[in-house]
Amino acid sequence: MQGSEHCVQKHWDQLVHCTWIWDSDLHPKSRNNTLMKYADDTNFLVPVNTTCTISEEFDHIKDWAKANKMVINMSKTKELV
Repeated sequence: MQGSEHCVQKHWDQLVHCTWIWDSDLHPKSRNNTLMKYADDTNFLVPVNTTCTISEEFDHIKDWAKANKMVINMSKTKELV
């Protein structure tokens, strides 16, 4: 993962302001597929006519998660047709 961080801290009796901005390096395997991210949710759109199947795309996501030491909650993972 890549990102940047900025944090201004003062004494304990003063306001502390922190801003954290992170950008994910998770991208679709195929340019024909669409990745939409919001907070901790990720959605992939895989059209019928694509160079990569939904199974290949999901394997790509699982590989990315494993490489980044993340776990995919399979009970919250759904396929909509």
